[in-house]
Amino acid sequence: MNVVWRDGGIVEGRPRCQPCLSSWGVFTTVGCDMGRPFLWPWHRRRLASSLLELGAEESVRLPTEDDLALLLDAGGWHGSARLRVVAWRTDGATWSIEASATPHVNIGATLEPARLTRRSN
Repeated sequence: MNVVWRDGGIVEGRPRCQPCLSSWGVFTTVGCDMGRPFLWPWHRRRLASSLLELGAEESVRLPTEDDLALLLDAGGWHGSARLRVVAWRTDGATWSIEASATPHVNIGATLEPARLTRRSN
């Protein structure tokens, strides 16, 4: 089952986290094992700081460690996995936050890194 954490809750579906949906976005990638994200409080603080620098309100709801553990459990990610948490501006001061997981086998030095780019109009 494909599940994502989107704007405060877990929903069925594929990730929407596409930086081209907005001209402003930020993300972090978090390693996971045994259904828990590694160092999430540190990643969360860094992501929150980046969002504030981009003009987001302090009230933007980032997932908690428990939210991410629920996402991993709902998706059946009990072994090694990677979480990607993406935030992008959708309208003025409104931000969309999404977390999705992929198995560990889909990451590594042999794969091209993901890059955020700015589209020219």
